[in-house]
Amino acid sequence: MHKALQRFLGSQLRVYRDLNRLSQIELAERMGVSKETIGKIERGTAAPSFKTIDSLCRELAISPRYLFPAGKYERHKPSSTALEKLIEKASKLDDKEIEWMLELIEAIEKRP
Repeated sequence: MHKALQRFLGSQLRVYRDLNRLSQIELAERMGVSKETIGKIERGTAAPSFKTIDSLCRELAISPRYLFPAGKYERHKPSSTALEKLIEKASKLDDKEIEWMLELIEAIEKRP
């Protein structure tokens, strides 16, 4: 796997692991791998096998396409850096504030 692709996949893994509010240890335990394996994938220093990618996607309830860069014909998604900032800020909110934030995002999605 190309190094840039490994780094992208790793950053996306971290974003979706954080969205699922899982630590590296929790995700590793669910998958039956070591915390170090998850850490290496997230840092982009290890390329996961297809079996590992499948397991990651099942545990995080995502499609594999979310772990790879968008094709040139796919709709643009926010960068993982922007998502990471959003997750970091949202993780400090209480449930009521998160619900308000979700309502705001839904309103943004509905605008023309």
